[in-house]
Amino acid sequence: MNEHNAGGHPLHQWTNLFAISNQRDLSITYRLLKITGLPPGDHFEKSINQLVKMVQYEIKQPVALVRREDAHFLAIPAEATLPQLKQRLMPHLATLVPGEEQYILDFGHLDAMTMPIATIFLQFALRTPLMRDQQLWGGGQSYHFKRPMGSLRADSEIDTYPGFTWSIVSLQDRLCLAVDSKKRYIDRLWLPERLNGRDAQHYLRRHCLYHYGHEWYEVQLWGLTGASVAEQYFPLEGEARDVDVLTYTRERWQANPPPWIRNLDPNSPAILYRYPGNKKDRYGALALCKLTIPTSSAEAAELHRHAILEPAARLRQSITTVERHFQHAELGQRAIHISPTPLEVERRVFPVPPQRFAQGRILAVSEVAPPEVTDRVPLEQLGRRRKRLVLDSQLGPLDVTPFDAQYLLLPQGLPRAINEDFEQRLVQAMREVSGQPSYSMRRILYNDRQTSGLYQQVQAIKGALTREGIKHGYIFLVLPERAEHDLHNYIKRTLWPDLQFQCATAQKIRSFYRSLPGQADYQPIPHLQQKLVSYVQYCAFSMMVVNRKWLWMLAAPLHYDLYIGIDVLHRMAGVTILHQQGQKLFFSNHPCAQKEKLTTREVRDILLKLLRPELRPMPERPHSIIVHRDGRTFASELKGLHLAVSELKRERLLPDDVIVGVVDIRKTTADQVRFFEGSRLQEVQNPTIGSYVVQHAQQGIVATTGQPFSFPGTARPLAAAIVEGALDIQWVLEDIFALSQLIFTAPDACSRLPITIKLADDFLEPIAGEADEEAAQYEEELPEALEEEALIEIGDKATSP
Repeated sequence: MNEHNAGGHPLHQWTNLFAISNQRDLSITYRLLKITGLPPGDHFEKSINQLVKMVQYEIKQPVALVRREDAHFLAIPAEATLPQLKQRLMPHLATLVPGEEQYILDFGHLDAMTMPIATIFLQFALRTPLMRDQQLWGGGQSYHFKRPMGSLRADSEIDTYPGFTWSIVSLQDRLCLAVDSKKRYIDRLWLPERLNGRDAQHYLRRHCLYHYGHEWYEVQLWGLTGASVAEQYFPLEGEARDVDVLTYTRERWQANPPPWIRNLDPNSPAILYRYPGNKKDRYGALALCKLTIPTSSAEAAELHRHAILEPAARLRQSITTVERHFQHAELGQRAIHISPTPLEVERRVFPVPPQRFAQGRILAVSEVAPPEVTDRVPLEQLGRRRKRLVLDSQLGPLDVTPFDAQYLLLPQGLPRAINEDFEQRLVQAMREVSGQPSYSMRRILYNDRQTSGLYQQVQAIKGALTREGIKHGYIFLVLPERAEHDLHNYIKRTLWPDLQFQCATAQKIRSFYRSLPGQADYQPIPHLQQKLVSYVQYCAFSMMVVNRKWLWMLAAPLHYDLYIGIDVLHRMAGVTILHQQGQKLFFSNHPCAQKEKLTTREVRDILLKLLRPELRPMPERPHSIIVHRDGRTFASELKGLHLAVSELKRERLLPDDVIVGVVDIRKTTADQVRFFEGSRLQEVQNPTIGSYVVQHAQQGIVATTGQPFSFPGTARPLAAAIVEGALDIQWVLEDIFALSQLIFTAPDACSRLPITIKLADDFLEPIAGEADEEAAQYEEELPEALEEEALIEIGDKATSP
């Protein structure tokens, strides 16, 4: 797509990929170990991945998993010492059978079979100098500098550590290094200082940055041993002696001990810790721990807003990182040369699909559009026009069926004038958006005064609902001003699905009003009037989504007929079904046995239950069904999908030649590939929405957010990988982009996720997210809140990159 900027200069597109400039000169010899003894089944994948980690830890060399025909192999460097050929994977015993043949891996001639081996071997080679770099802490594909940034807030007790993530990415037959900036937030106080005499049990299972001398790494606090570091002994691996934690630590750093080792108090508590994701207990010192602070915490989130990088600054940091930290690696005694110049790619952009609103109105972003288009706008006006159409009370939504019972649940702690004004505004906004002038909500007040703790707040809300006899319906809930961080999720989770909630916070609503001098009355603040109007509109948009009243649909067919979105969170599956360009769209949730994946039977049963009633009335059977899996598809899920499709074929609900495909939608991926657009590398901006790159036949990246929409920071494209089916990757990416246009909660913004994944994100997180069940049911003092309360910032959430 050849376009120019305002100055008439042609637009270019760069990525944060850096080419391995001497790839064709690299080679290595490897051998294969055949894996036997692991029975097939739902746990096969977990076992085989565990085997890879165990062997790599044992031989201290790269290990790649290779599948050839129906067998699995481990690829290891030819010169590596063989691992133990019997590996205990309780309750199984895996046997490795070494092959006699050695293979030359020529990086200049890679194919689909050798590319994964080359990627693993190259990643291992690049990681080696990073692990030795005394300026860095971290591991794997994420490293941070030991010197924190200057304080972003003078009153903060959190240090911000800049760093980077990296990975090897394949682009057709070439390998590139992907580098992106990253920050971690660490408590400034040592954990004993943070405790200040309180019980350390409060922080069990929390992640900490462990300062083992000059080596820093992340651990999970697993328990206190009850002994001091001078008294707690443990056996040394490979040696016939026991040693205490204090002696072991001081002996390791006796040559150059940092202050926290020199000053380690012999009487300070010893701890048990584990590496994250590892079940082996290790011994350490509580005094060497500092808490890691998740970005979701209130204070870290505030720091994160100050640390957001605009596109040009982010790309400069990636360039600097490549120059300083990725020019010292070797592969097979040959230096690896990485270009310090970001890779430029051909600028390719999908057009925004036309969108159909009520009353036959069709919005299109195109100078050459079909004659049925009624609203033709340039890309810069897409969001504004879309919102204007949604708010046109003469149009209304696509779904004009009557509403079920609607309620507005307000806290008595908000002044009466604010409650009444907000109610009037919200009802009016709902009438405009719904196109139903008679729309109304029943107002209910709950007593939030003198409620402290989650238990009392839950009881106040539930008590009001019980008093009014409300058992079914849709509720707009204004949370109290001092809402506990679990309140939002707990209420949604325990009352779902009979009562479904959209939430706002009293604190946010109060911020739009001021009290009149000498009066008990409140009025909107004049210069915040427009923000208040906008905020209420976003509340109305989200209330429509809770009611499943879809505001518009796509006006043109997608490349594939029927879409199924699947996500699993904390033993709850969320499934979205979409067809007829979004005219038919619904979400359902299903309890499941495992934390993050579905069993074969669960997938089969869920899909048959949901698809049969959808397929039976169709005049024409769908010729293609695509599953969007949030994250990673498991083998058990693929098997369940095939069983369901086979049964639907036997029932003549699907044609025999139906195309079935599965696409992993990777919201958070180690690759972190980004696009940058501009006429000059030094002045790049976010990409135009719809920009895309095809990495290879099975994988690509699409920018669902970007210009012309404005938001702080740098757009994060979505990565999509075909894991099943003969699909066209370009069609897959274009459909994802089209489905991201159904951004019902913020029509004037852009959405990072296609609606197949976003509905599960919006509905599943509160009903399946972790909430403190015990604290909500029993009146006791809650620990200090470490997670950000679930506030509704509808517009901000929708536009976050």
